[in-house]
Amino acid sequence: MKKFSFKKLVRDSIVDNMISWGQSPNRYVMGEQQYISELKSKLVEETHEFVDAKSKDDMLKELSDVQEVVDATLSEIGKSRQDLIDIQRKRREKNGWFEKRHYINYVELDDDDEWVDYFLKNK
Repeated sequence: MKKFSFKKLVRDSIVDNMISWGQSPNRYVMGEQQYISELKSKLVEETHEFVDAKSKDDMLKELSDVQEVVDATLSEIGKSRQDLIDIQRKRREKNGWFEKRHYINYVELDDDDEWVDYFLKNK
């Protein structure tokens, strides 16, 4: 018998399908701390798949997977999609959107500019 390591959060139907196919997934139900940690890892995984997507249809499919992880995370932390939209709206009002497609190569600042420390910390 062959054994394949997953060591990651999977969708509910993955486990159900494996069992119906006669496979034996070794699994357990995670506690809150691990579940949140695994949701973060899953978000990174799904984001990488979005980055690797070649077509617009594939990009949309991968974005739906990202949204599934976001929705699961919202549920776990006791927040709603509307809570997220409200925060998004506030941040958009403060910071803008990406509509103008600006790309900054670099910025020159005076040595005493208040933003120097921020940019040094967030390279």
